[in-house]
Amino acid sequence: MTSAVRTRFPGITDGWVRLDGPAGTLPVDTCVDAIADYDRALALKPEYVDALYNRAIAFRALNRHDEAIADYGRALAIRPDYVEALHNRGIA
Repeated sequence: MTSAVRTRFPGITDGWVRLDGPAGTLPVDTCVDAIADYDRALALKPEYVDALYNRAIAFRALNRHDEAIADYGRALAIRPDYVEALHNRGIA
């Protein structure tokens, strides 16, 4: 986990931050740091649906819509009943 994320979320101990805020309201550096962490998580476990979903949220917050849509699609390919991913892909 990066130091910026660790500082903002001191209670997080598992190394991966979950972005719970509405898209577009998260600080840019938080999104960039989170994307880097999700990239590392996905390098270790490519089928990690929650990392795909949360990285898509961060991409969307940065107006990187094509990457967000791709990650939502990958999450849905792994878990087709992931309603939140389907919804968010539709509004990305």
